Amino acid sequence: MSNFVQKFLEEATVLDTETTGLDSKTAEIIEFATALYQDGGWKIQSQLFNTPSGIPPESSAKNQISNRMVQGCPYFDESVMFDVLNMLGAPKYFVAHYAEYDQAVLVHSFERMNQNVVASMFANPSVWICTWRVARHIYSPSFQDKSYAQNYLRYKLDLPVPDNIGVHRADADVQVCGALLERLIEDGLVQGVLNPNEEIGPQLVGLTHRTIVTG
Repeated sequence: MSNFVQKFLEEATVLDTETTGLDSKTAEIIEFATALYQDGGWKIQSQLFNTPSGIPPESSAKNQISNRMVQGCPYFDESVMFDVLNMLGAPKYFVAHYAEYDQAVLVHSFERMNQNVVASMFANPSVWICTWRVARHIYSPSFQDKSYAQNYLRYKLDLPVPDNIGVHRADADVQVCGALLERLIEDGLVQGVLNPNEEIGPQLVGLTHRTIVTG
């Protein structure tokens, strides 16, 4: 592993949210997880959160988080804000699959708490890397109309994650996303999409915000 790759991985925090709905402006976070690269592997932390409005059945059907599971858990509010921030470590970059949603739901969640400084940290586009968008740039056109969903890429690329971890739970998703991030960097360097002689983070941010050409 090159120094640039090692440095980037240690600067990045992979994160995932599970929520009560798809509208990022109103969705409440019911699970939050992070993965930090330490000693050659990913250290994963996760936390369930209760919600005053309850978890709709359509959300539970997707993420397998029920109202019973979050009974007695803290609410995602100011009382646990520092616990959440501590889970992030000291990142220079946030990494997520379909990062646009996770970014938006975190921004809106902290804005509702009037924690505008924290919200502005998450709102900064220059610190976000989306593995879905990066994968589109690295693997197109070879995938053509195939899926770029994280679970598809998990099996398409035979990522080195345990076979028994599930889907749409935050702790499982950050584990897969971390492995995907490493593979994207590896393949991006081989294909010449990434320059091995430059910082990796800014290149991945650039790919995240580059227009995806289809057709």
